[in-house]
Amino acid sequence: MASTFPLIVQEHSRVHRAITIAVFVAVALAVYLAPFVLPGFRLNQISGALVLVIAIVGLNLLSGFGGQISLGHAAFFGLGAYTTGILTVDHGVPVVIAMLLSIVVCFCAGVIVGLPALRLQGTYLALVTLAVGILFPTLIRRFDDLTGGSRGLQDISFRPPEGLAYFSGALGRTIWIFWAVSIALALCCLVVRNIMRSGLGRGIVALRDKEAAGVVMGVNRAFVRTVLFGISAAIAGVAGGFFAVINGIITPDSFTLLLTINLLVGMLIGGSASFWGADHRWVRRLLRAGLVVRHHRRSDLRRAVRSDPHRVDLPVPERYRRWVEVFDGKGAQDRARDSCIARPPRRRPTPAAHRVRTGHRRDHRT
Repeated sequence: MASTFPLIVQEHSRVHRAITIAVFVAVALAVYLAPFVLPGFRLNQISGALVLVIAIVGLNLLSGFGGQISLGHAAFFGLGAYTTGILTVDHGVPVVIAMLLSIVVCFCAGVIVGLPALRLQGTYLALVTLAVGILFPTLIRRFDDLTGGSRGLQDISFRPPEGLAYFSGALGRTIWIFWAVSIALALCCLVVRNIMRSGLGRGIVALRDKEAAGVVMGVNRAFVRTVLFGISAAIAGVAGGFFAVINGIITPDSFTLLLTINLLVGMLIGGSASFWGADHRWVRRLLRAGLVVRHHRRSDLRRAVRSDPHRVDLPVPERYRRWVEVFDGKGAQDRARDSCIARPPRRRPTPAAHRVRTGHRRDHRT
């Protein structure tokens, strides 16, 4: 009996769409049923973890996809938390509006911090962002009339809407925050995914891989770098706002350098420059319709491509096209073609050419 594994499904087919929809329905169902299965303190822990995931999504956009090292992301996280707390506690602004305003404030702060990225790279940019992250708790303590100093801000709450039985009871607030954080995380992931698939995302990748080539191709380096910092800071501000309403109290000690290190470690373990995680190969195969390919198919592809090794623009044969798309995804045909093209053998120089190249020429004049 022939084995049915590995499962081979062509991308963008009906089966692929059906499996993708089924995965998202399963995730939504798990989120819906979690409050009925888990106790309240577990839901609170999961909500706190999802808040950190939102911040890591923003950091991944900047450091993973953009290649810009940031050691001050805790400052944007804390700025969003304090903006939400100050507007909610001191001025009575609704939490949703306060979070939206915190996104704007963090975006502007990210653009300002991103201006040095136009001149600095690598270690020097990391030192600038590190200075921002270290100075943030000191500034919070300095303006104690506004931020509460070392005592922090208290009584920050996010009450569920009235009249909904699903969010009623003793655990109504915990369930409401869990749902709000889950929806916010999904929206942030969707925003990052759409950005990386747009012209701005292509410019971000171009500047990360080869800045000079990206500038020559017409990428506006100043606009892309500043907007990249701003969007990443805005996503961190969203996480900071939810951090404030989950804990109910915020202090300067919550936004130290240790938080930035935790975010960086989470990004590296989870997989930088990846939507699906560190093990993106098998996760993509599972979530994107089980795209698995037998190894002998790749060898067949190489033999087919090497049939004409001197053509740089050699197209992949039609019978192997879907295997390449399934195996490597978008842009795989170019990578497979470049890796499979056999270079012509290097010719050894003749003795005469060697003497001319090295300057050892005989003088035939008598």
